Amino acid sequence: MGGTGKGRIKRGRMKLSIVQLGLASGLFVLDILFPSGTADGIGYSAVLVLCLWNPKRWYVLLWMAIAIALVIGGGIVSGDDGMGGPALINRTLAIATIMTVGLLVRAQTGLIVALRRSELEARQASEAKSAFLANMSHELRTPLNAIIGFSDLLSTNSVRIAENKRAEYVHDIHTSANHLLSLINDILDLVRIGAGRLEMHEEIFSADELVVEALRMTSIAAKQKQLIVDANIAPHLPHLRADRRLVKQVLINLLANAVKFTKDRGGIAIEVGLSDAGLRFAVSDTGIGIPAADIGRPFARAANAATHAVSGTGLGLALCREYMEMHGGTLKIRSVEGKGTTVEIAFPNIRVVVASSRDTLAA
Repeated sequence: MGGTGKGRIKRGRMKLSIVQLGLASGLFVLDILFPSGTADGIGYSAVLVLCLWNPKRWYVLLWMAIAIALVIGGGIVSGDDGMGGPALINRTLAIATIMTVGLLVRAQTGLIVALRRSELEARQASEAKSAFLANMSHELRTPLNAIIGFSDLLSTNSVRIAENKRAEYVHDIHTSANHLLSLINDILDLVRIGAGRLEMHEEIFSADELVVEALRMTSIAAKQKQLIVDANIAPHLPHLRADRRLVKQVLINLLANAVKFTKDRGGIAIEVGLSDAGLRFAVSDTGIGIPAADIGRPFARAANAATHAVSGTGLGLALCREYMEMHGGTLKIRSVEGKGTTVEIAFPNIRVVVASSRDTLAA
């Protein structure tokens, strides 16, 4: 099927070239056989068709050069008075007009394409925002309902509730409140980043120790789903000069996403090591993946979560990207829907601190 499509394109281009060559040759013949005043109207119309046919800059310049060569060559060969001063000026102005029209059409075509692309991006952003707001509404209501429900039980049945149940309800209220606070902090961070008001507090810290902390914080959720977690951390890693809280939040978000979007008894892997560009972290999972059309869109996993009945706001990945950009780093996503996702983050060499630099700073 692919070969057939390429063959059609090749044949189409060949037909276009034949038509263009025919029009160019016709212009030359007209300029030789007929007086310039008779042929110019048809000839210049042919050149305009050539320019409008494919209004790319090099096509316009090519057909302008051909037009100049042919009208001058035709005037010389025909030996008429078409090469006189006024006639030559008229011909030159006509060719310049054709070129201008071709370039204007090219510019308008580019503007139309850009407007259509902007419209598509705006529509996709609107859909992503709608999915985000729908998921965020659910995420905010869930802990709030838990807090209200358990606090009502404690206030209305405080005498009849057993002590162990009371402690359980208080724990659930505390957990739900912390989850709600975390969501609100994420939203506030995103707002601060958009306003350029989120400040970084840089320090030098061990990258591998931070990975171990992030793995520990997501280990309970991974065990509940019986996930196999594989950590491949290169030995003797250098330290990082960065905002420790933000980097830790990035790693936790990536690992939490991997746990959330991976089915029971699936697998998660984190790989940490040096590359030519700097210090690289990669978190992979065997989860539901992200559709190719959604990769790079804001809150992409939120939209995918809605179709797979997985809770999530999509804030985590959006914040990770913003945090990495603040550090001059990068975040790349490779995903196949239904097979899994790999999110790779990389800090530039300027943020990598080797042992000798750490000793100098400590002294």
